[in-house]
Amino acid sequence: MPRKTAASPPLTLSVIQHRLANGLTVLIAPDHALPAVGVAMRWRVGTRDDGAGRSGLTDLVAFTQGTATPQATPGTPYTRVLEAAGGQWNTWSERDTSLSYGGGPSNLLETFLWVEADRMASMAAHLDEGFLEAQRAALLDCCRQTDNAPYGTADTLLSPNLYPAGHPYQNDDPLSAELATLTLADVQTACAAWYGAGNAILAVAGAVDPAEVLRLAERHFGGLPAGSPPVRAAVPDFVLPAVKQVPLTDQVPASKLILAWPSPPLYSQGDADCELLAQILATGKASRLYQRLVQQAQLATQVGASQYTGALQGSFELWALAQPGLGLDGLRAAVDEELARLVAAGPTPAEVASARNRCLVARAQYLESPGWRAYLMGGYHAYLGNADRLQQDLARYAAATPDSLRAAAAKLFVPGRLELAVNPEGAK
Repeated sequence: MPRKTAASPPLTLSVIQHRLANGLTVLIAPDHALPAVGVAMRWRVGTRDDGAGRSGLTDLVAFTQGTATPQATPGTPYTRVLEAAGGQWNTWSERDTSLSYGGGPSNLLETFLWVEADRMASMAAHLDEGFLEAQRAALLDCCRQTDNAPYGTADTLLSPNLYPAGHPYQNDDPLSAELATLTLADVQTACAAWYGAGNAILAVAGAVDPAEVLRLAERHFGGLPAGSPPVRAAVPDFVLPAVKQVPLTDQVPASKLILAWPSPPLYSQGDADCELLAQILATGKASRLYQRLVQQAQLATQVGASQYTGALQGSFELWALAQPGLGLDGLRAAVDEELARLVAAGPTPAEVASARNRCLVARAQYLESPGWRAYLMGGYHAYLGNADRLQQDLARYAAATPDSLRAAAAKLFVPGRLELAVNPEGAK
């Protein structure tokens, strides 16, 4: 008889929320379990705001952010200064937001805030042509590394081929030709307007005193200009009217099939349903596609699925790496059979429970780390308007049933989809 296990304690996240006079949102989640602090600065500007002909603008801004700042770290990249003190820091851009994120010992709290405020205050002014060209070259090198990685070209072609012309998510990755035309004035204008205090969310989690965080936030950020958010036009949902096939060749040892469908936006019920479907279809050796394609038919060596989304809409992406020497026709047919079976009968209760547990474990792991907790609550505020949305987030997974996931699969897996077929160079 299986041994009964105690129920896991509920996941909780208690957030103190405050707004400075200049519009900076300050979020604080005290937790003294560890002598550590996590800090995440999130701006409401992302790759969707680059604009026509300017893809790579927000990525280029992110590359300029790990540098020396005039007061806090003159002459030395501030990431190096923080690492020398036991902390770590990184910056990147997403579809809808851009981030500076890091953590370390709790006694680094004021250092984190001082450096971040100094960088925000001087972001536009300290740039010059030589520095910008160095950062542009570094970003272009990253783009080349992505393109030159096995199957990398297919990854960079997914969004441009899935989203319609003019959609803000069409160019998730910078286009080299457009990145090369960005000027110093373009970057300085974006920094001054979009990366101000009024368009930012400062999230702090860990072993901190809320009153001290607010005092330091006012001290270091209170005098900074608000800036202004980018103007965003309404974007209607879209569907693909038919199958869109994009054949590719690459220097790879085996063929790869990548399928993608338009999917629901971030933090919607449909978004959670898609996450669960990805788990059921292709996560782990017990998943449906692994069992069918890898274990039984031996048509593939690897499978995967993910829900990649944003505030507007997302993409459900499914891929299978064929056995070397095999084409994609049989693989595609087998995938379609499994999708049809899921649409017709839905998942089993055991599959739903297993997928739900994996998603909840992922949230629990986020909450264990002060840095990722800061990242999570900043995301809740940016996308849902309030940082105290953990329970709303978790309720989406609790609401899923075999019947609701069958309905979600039927709505998602329609004939209109993107098919990227990557074959080895010279394959017949």
